[in-house]
Amino acid sequence: MLAAAALALAGCGGELTPQPTPMPTPIAIKAHEGLAGPLAFSPDGSALATGGVSPFGKMDLSVRLWNVADLTKPNPRPTVLGAHEADVTSIAFSPDGQTVASASNDNTIRLWSAADPDAAPNVLRLSDETRPEHQALSIAYAADDRLAAAYFDSTVRLWNTGQPDSEPSIVGVGAHFESNIAVSPDGATIAGGTADNRVARWSVSGGIAEPLALGTHDYPVNAVAFSPDGSTLASGSFDSTIRLWNARTPGAEPIAVLRLTDAAGQKKIVDEGRVNGLAYHPGGRVLAYSTQDGRVYLWPVSGASAPVVMGRHENGPANGVAFSPDGSLLASAGDDGRVLLWQVSTLVQGLAGEAGP
Repeated sequence: MLAAAALALAGCGGELTPQPTPMPTPIAIKAHEGLAGPLAFSPDGSALATGGVSPFGKMDLSVRLWNVADLTKPNPRPTVLGAHEADVTSIAFSPDGQTVASASNDNTIRLWSAADPDAAPNVLRLSDETRPEHQALSIAYAADDRLAAAYFDSTVRLWNTGQPDSEPSIVGVGAHFESNIAVSPDGATIAGGTADNRVARWSVSGGIAEPLALGTHDYPVNAVAFSPDGSTLASGSFDSTIRLWNARTPGAEPIAVLRLTDAAGQKKIVDEGRVNGLAYHPGGRVLAYSTQDGRVYLWPVSGASAPVVMGRHENGPANGVAFSPDGSLLASAGDDGRVLLWQVSTLVQGLAGEAGP
């Protein structure tokens, strides 16, 4: 059943009642023995990288590559690049597609060769000691060899992956991270969500700085994503809302607020309505999001229509979501260990009113 959505746009408000929409049937891949956590498409869209999270002693902490170039011939056997010693928290492809970077609670970021799975990874770590504050919570490439990382010690650091033995530079401080981090399309700005409810940003080249707050939620911020043109930052929270912010104007009111409600139009409780993942379609008019109750949605951010439910993961939350670079595929990962893949070009065109994906 479709969930209702209440949308408040700048200066006005109103109710949007979703209409039943035929959904494409997803291809389901049993990606990990435990939970399927972070995921990322390669720059050419031919591969999907996933990371394992280990509940209840199921030790699948691997980083895997899946061939998604032709979904009429899905490859059920992944290329296993290797494994961490604790949960994989974040995954990112380098801009040239040659490297898969993975962060983990084992205090390392590992750089795997996408072309040579037998090659040992380069390992980035703040120290040889196992210290909680040195856990890398999220990573994102800023440009070329520069990899941004958010740490448990409330810092944002920038690694030069071309020189893995060098020390990272600190570009941001003062944020106890709750969300992933995102880098603007021009590589100049890093954004993230915090446990004290802020949507924060830092300049990549501004030196060590406290965060500038774009705005706040009522509860911790769990996910962020930049629009393809970099003008808007979407944030999702434990407060069962998604908010769109002017990425260049700290402190302004949100451009739009999507309040997640159940089928009866009632606001979802904090836990089941938690937003776990956000991803903009490359066309910029549709936002995918995943929630704690296992569902994956598409939302036309213009507010012309309500979100539609793509599907649901079984027995637990939906975690990360990602679009392929050409916008034809939507992928989600869930606590059921599965990755769901939808072909969404036609659906997105209809939702966004676009002539192309």
